[in-house]
Amino acid sequence: MTICQSILDYRLERVLGVLVQSNWFLYLSLSLVLAVDRLLIFSPINPILNTYIIVFLLILSWLFFALVTVVESLPGFGLTYATFLIWLHKKDNGPHLLFEVESYVDPCTLIVILAIYLLVVGRLIMIKLSSTGYSVSLKLELRILVSAVISFIYEFFLVTLSFWNPIQFSDKKYFYVCLNIIQSKLQEETKGVDVSEKA
Repeated sequence: MTICQSILDYRLERVLGVLVQSNWFLYLSLSLVLAVDRLLIFSPINPILNTYIIVFLLILSWLFFALVTVVESLPGFGLTYATFLIWLHKKDNGPHLLFEVESYVDPCTLIVILAIYLLVVGRLIMIKLSSTGYSVSLKLELRILVSAVISFIYEFFLVTLSFWNPIQFSDKKYFYVCLNIIQSKLQEETKGVDVSEKA
């Protein structure tokens, strides 16, 4: 493993690879829990039941994180550091199976998260049409939706590049240049979206 022209220990690479993979799954599952929480806020279900549902989903997310951490720590599993900021699964059968499963789980999870945010905005529009008391909340939720859409586009693009690599450059320098340009443009776009600001 080489970072900044220095060679790091094999054990450190194993630990970092496990952390990268397990934290990615934790991020995805917590993003899904957050989206479900947004949906339940505007649902007619009992608020106490909402709390139990969210706590249950949070516990499942952390258990999933622990499971992925254990599986990725097994001999033969895990990620290896290939080139600048690119982590790849090892070449054994187990990691290959995980790679195949993840190539479908990641995009599907991102699509479900975006669909939930769209449902939240649709529900808020229905509430707004029936009464006038939720206009501030609708503006705030629209800002959250814009942030979710930008996040979805960025993450979906990176997941697609990681698993199916539709862009084939003969020289990898251009590939990294394109990734950096896309990342800087998305960061510029997100600077204009202030989710914490009240309407």
